[in-house]
Amino acid sequence: TVRPSRCPVVEEARRRLARAPAALRQVPAFLLHTILDAAVDAYFPVVDALDAEIDRLEDDVLARPSTAALARIFRTRRALLDTRRHVVPLRDTLSLLMRHETEGIVPEVGPYLRDVFDHVLRITDQIDTHRDLVTGALEVYLSQVSHRLNEVMKVLTVITAVFAALTVITGIYGMNFERALPPWEAPGGFVGVLAFMGVVTAVMLALFRWRGWV
Repeated sequence: TVRPSRCPVVEEARRRLARAPAALRQVPAFLLHTILDAAVDAYFPVVDALDAEIDRLEDDVLARPSTAALARIFRTRRALLDTRRHVVPLRDTLSLLMRHETEGIVPEVGPYLRDVFDHVLRITDQIDTHRDLVTGALEVYLSQVSHRLNEVMKVLTVITAVFAALTVITGIYGMNFERALPPWEAPGGFVGVLAFMGVVTAVMLALFRWRGWV
């Protein structure tokens, strides 16, 4: 490929080749190993950054389950999928090279290729673990949102029940039963009805709290 700037992987491969034994530097297969090793090792910082992001994401989901946290969950999961999509072909390529089915792969390079293959497997396992953690964070987010919705519905239900009782009281007095109930013209009648409504409200709230509903 042609790049307008320097490639960090190639630069790292050059530095590693400069430190390698002179005999191995003359082997083309070792050059291939060095490039693959540098390319695979470049994924470790990416996986570590995703790991740190998942830790922060789990804390934020537990503390503040917002739509921004949900968007971060999906972005992190997409980043994990993209990273895995790039790493898996390297695993398949190294598996093929380790079987010595490719011309030019000498046995002396086999241990080096197995080391790179182990790194690829480690990265793949970490990505799969992180995917499970992101899925767990999504489940926690949905659980937190559902819990908050239940709390809101509980409060609204309590308010509805209290106002329903008050509506019954005001509805009965709105019928103006002059003999059965004290009329509005009676001294303190209006204040008495308000006091009765307050007592009913207090009793209902105390009952709800005693039952653990609020």
